[in-house]
Amino acid sequence: HELRQYLGDMLVSPELDPREGSQWLYEIATATERVRRDVLARGYRPSRFRGHDAFREPVAFRLLLEWAERGESVPAVWQQDPRAWLEETREKYHAVLTSALQTTRNYDADESGSVSKPVAAAKLGFARLVR
Repeated sequence: HELRQYLGDMLVSPELDPREGSQWLYEIATATERVRRDVLARGYRPSRFRGHDAFREPVAFRLLLEWAERGESVPAVWQQDPRAWLEETREKYHAVLTSALQTTRNYDADESGSVSKPVAAAKLGFARLVR
């Protein structure tokens, strides 16, 4: 499963069975939407990014953060202090989101909020980070 690639041993969820695809799809869709909102909250437009591959890791960590917020999937070593796990997870999520925003190429090269016609034309047919 691709989540294991990004989360490794941090992916422990007795509440979610990986064989229950619809639950996983719902959780991933929710995390993706929340990443999109976080990108917007930072002043970026998701549709201006040239690709979405760099945002797979932030989506995985956002999913982990949502579980931590609900008190789910807390690793055994953090069971005594789940709030510390929540803070650790929140910090990791913000770090990977910041990294994705800094490394992903953007069609708005000067961050002016406008995209020239040639640049806009280059966007046609490219996957966007939108719902």
